[in-house]
Amino acid sequence: MNVPPGYNQQPNVPPGYGAPGQSYPPQGQYSPPQGYSAMPQSGPYMPPPPPHGFRGATRMMFNPASYRQPGTGAFGTSSLIISIVSIFLCGILSPISLLLGFAGLIGKKTHKGAALAGVIISIIPAAFWIFAMTFGLHHAFNSDKYALQATGPVVAAIDEYKKDHDGRVPPSLDSLVEEGYLPARWNAGLDSVDSPVKSLVEGKEWKEFLQYGPGSSYRFAPPPRRAVKRTGTEIREDWIDDGDDSAEPMVPATTEKTYVLKFIGVDGVWGNSDDRDAVQNPEKKFDLSVFGGSNTSAMRELAQTKRQLESAQQEALAKISSLTKNDLPKARQRLADNEKELKKLAAKKNLQSKAAIKADKDCSVWLKAIGQELQVITAIENKMQRLESSLNTIKGSLANLRSQEAMAKLADNKQELAELQALLDNTTKELAKDETSEYLGDDAKSKAADDWLEDQYK
Repeated sequence: MNVPPGYNQQPNVPPGYGAPGQSYPPQGQYSPPQGYSAMPQSGPYMPPPPPHGFRGATRMMFNPASYRQPGTGAFGTSSLIISIVSIFLCGILSPISLLLGFAGLIGKKTHKGAALAGVIISIIPAAFWIFAMTFGLHHAFNSDKYALQATGPVVAAIDEYKKDHDGRVPPSLDSLVEEGYLPARWNAGLDSVDSPVKSLVEGKEWKEFLQYGPGSSYRFAPPPRRAVKRTGTEIREDWIDDGDDSAEPMVPATTEKTYVLKFIGVDGVWGNSDDRDAVQNPEKKFDLSVFGGSNTSAMRELAQTKRQLESAQQEALAKISSLTKNDLPKARQRLADNEKELKKLAAKKNLQSKAAIKADKDCSVWLKAIGQELQVITAIENKMQRLESSLNTIKGSLANLRSQEAMAKLADNKQELAELQALLDNTTKELAKDETSEYLGDDAKSKAADDWLEDQYK
């Protein structure tokens, strides 16, 4: 063992060295054993050199005790600064700050607190990016599954609609709601869908997350942009149409038997890569019965009756307009012409009394024609009154069926359903009835002619 100069402490003497009880011999009297060579004297103590091949960072990691650079805090400081800057750059520089931070924690460097802070701050955006990538990959692999779940009810409802309409598809998603195939909002039957789909569709209207159009060549126009306008103290949101004409015109549902249905994706934004077309022939069809009363057969029958009432309303309005503008004025004009001819003939023959006019052969012909037109006018006026009465009743009934909730309640009321059907039947019969059925026969015509004669020749 080398002893630095000036070190006066006596070295340890191995047991059995020298004579018993004899102290360590002074220098000059000691004879080293045979083969022993004294170590040369050296300067201040220095650690042995590192093993061959360990240099720089490798030496710092595998032999930190031999790597002494007092005051080196550049790694920790750099890691902290870069990690803070990386936050404003969405974590792009986080890998660099992480490496510098770990380097600053190894060995006997200073500013290890800054290095630790840099590592912690760098881990936050790094963890965010890892989560975002994992989340994105997960949804990318499940986009088709999510679309199948989100479009299932509408696909099933369209199938039912086609069965009831000779294979034709509905003109819009709203028509499926109005006719009782779907509820207004998706609030039931969500147990079988994944949580990302459930959080997007629950409580929403169908057109909020689906795009629909009849026809296999139908293309969707981009959604309009929303602009915020300030008017005085009021802030109003308006929709701006960009004037895009790329969408094909909608094909009437009376002839179209194909459709296009698209899901917005779980990101809730149209135009992204997770938008998916619906599977129109899924292996397992969605069970529409989970929607309860809004999808019963009574509800569908009520929706059909509503459509028929709306059609009858339009026919009644058209019929009343035709009777008012055409039939009634023409009948009144014919009556006036007949009256004029009769009075002209009676004056020519100098017939002054009612009995003389009825007894005259020529005048009786015109008198019969007058009675005929009087009955036509009466029939038209009666028909108009009945149609207007039915029309008012239809308007009131349709007003009560404007909301889905009211239709659902009415679907369970058999008495009101029967009254509604009776109203439809009576209106249909009234529209189909010929006006000639109101002519009351020869006796009635004669009486009408007599009443006219009594009024004109008193």
